[in-house]
This record gives sequence, C-alpha cells and structure tokens, in this order.
Amino acid sequence: MTAYVQDEWKASSTLTLNLGLRYAPTTNATVAPGITLVDPPRSPAFTPVDTVFVKNASLKNFDPRLGVVYDPFGDHRTAIRAGFGVFHNVIAPRVYGSAYYLNPPYVIGRQDLSVVPPSFPTPFTAVAAALPTQSQGIDYQTRNTPYQEQWNINLQREVFQSTLATIGYIGSRSVNLFKQRDLNPVTPRTLADGTVVYGLPRATAVGIVPNPRVNPAFSTLNTGTSFATSTYHSLQTSLNRRFYRSVQAQVAYTWSTCTDMSSGNFGGEGGRRRPTRTIPRTTSDRAASAGRTRSEPAAWSRCRSEGTGSSRAGRSAAF
Repeated sequence: MTAYVQDEWKASSTLTLNLGLRYAPTTNATVAPGITLVDPPRSPAFTPVDTVFVKNASLKNFDPRLGVVYDPFGDHRTAIRAGFGVFHNVIAPRVYGSAYYLNPPYVIGRQDLSVVPPSFPTPFTAVAAALPTQSQGIDYQTRNTPYQEQWNINLQREVFQSTLATIGYIGSRSVNLFKQRDLNPVTPRTLADGTVVYGLPRATAVGIVPNPRVNPAFSTLNTGTSFATSTYHSLQTSLNRRFYRSVQAQVAYTWSTCTDMSSGNFGGEGGRRRPTRTIPRTTSDRAASAGRTRSEPAAWSRCRSEGTGSSRAGRSAAF
C-alpha cells in the first residue's frame, strides 16, 4: 500500500512552493518454514521463526518532498529552483528470499582434498558435514528500511533569446543500505613481535589453519546488515538553445564525486559491480603463506566523473 498527497502553493507572484508526503509501508512477510539466526553470532543455533524480521521495518517509511521556485527580479528571465526529498527503498522479497531458501536444514558437506585425494570411480569417500554456515543471510533484527535523501539547487537565466544558462548543485545521502559481511569472523591473535595473525600454516599439508571464530559452533555467517552509507555531490552546468530560427544546440558539463561502502548487489538484487577505486580505511600488509596481516580493512569505494555533452540540429555550427 502506498499513499501520496501533494499541494502546490503560489505564495506570491514570484514564489511557488510544492509540498508532498509519501507513505510506503509493506508487510512483514511470513515464512513457512522459516529458519534463521535470531542474533548472530551469539545465537546458539538456527531457530524457527514466523516472519522475515523481528519487527516490521517499513512502518516509518514517511517520505517528505519540498520544491521551491523563485523569480528574484520578477521579469521571468531568472529562476532559482531548489528541492528536497526522502526516498525509502522498500525491502522486497528479492532481497530476503535467498536468506531463507539457502539456510539450514540444508547442509554443505566437505572433503579436504589435500588429506584425502579423490579417486576414481568414487571421488568423495570421506565427506564430513561442515559446521553450520550461512551464505546469503539477512539480519533478523533489521528495524529500518534503507532510504536516500536527495537535494538540489540551481540558478537559471535567459542570456539570449531562447537560450538558457543553468548552473546547479545536486547531492544525495543514503543510509541503512544493506551490505553483506561475515558476522562470525576469525579472531585475531597477536604474536610476541606484535604481528597480528588470523591463522598459522599447517605442519604437514598445504594450507592454513585459521584461528577460532567468534562463535566456534558456526562457520562463516555471511549476513546482509543495514549499516552501509553513500554520498553523492555534483556540479552541473548547461547552455541550452531551444529550437529557434532553425537552430537548436546544447552543451553541458558535470563534475561529480561519490563515496560508498557497498558497491555491488546483494541477495536477488540485479546489477553488476562497476569499476571503482578502492580506498582502504586502514593499511594492510598480508603475507598469505603465513596467514599474517597488520589489520583487516573495511573498504570504501570512491568514484569521480567529469563529462561534457553537446548536440546540434538544423543549420547550426557546433558549439
């Protein structure tokens, strides 16, 4: 169910306000059977539940909107526009579905091929049930819906007949974004020389024996939690000549920068990871053969773009 109200108020001959409010709740879906970790990694076992989340995370999905148009000189040649809006991203089944159909009672078996090599015709003869794991979980304690705040302000001026120049700033801020992470990581151990290690080489075989996890009763607990953020800022300019005397042209320039903690998709969400420049929050110096590292970085992604565009039609020359 979605409800929306909007009103336009002409406060004066030079000022117009546009006000709106959207409310977009959804249900807390029922699952049968639903088995999840209620509070990972502290949960002692996977627990049957009746709903996807402990509470309905969408009941606070109020999205206010505000738009302002101002003609400072009253000559209809200059306009100042500004807007602000909140946009909730309702948590859909494609996000949490995989958290329930990939979790136990399905169990993954494991055979260490370095200890028991496969042989023909029965390659897997020593398959042992691995510790309970979670590959596509969702935080059962999720209480907030991801949302984005968007804002913009621009100045537009008619510089010649049928020709408009525009300069503006557009920004956004997203919070409570879902990001998948292991909630049951390997615990670090500090050696006498101050080096932090997360495991040690095996004595008689290839590989590393990891340190115990936070909860030794489980293996990896990959879980989508709503803690990630992103920001976007851009300067946008354009010069636009509307079709007049057989000439139409436009040139535009955009400079933008964005920073986020979760570039990629999650659950059943579509899309693909785009090339970004990863900036670790801490320095890392790994020695894979010994399983050593100075720190475990949480990566941010930052992208910056600049662009120009132009078009022409009729008998115009290129700008």
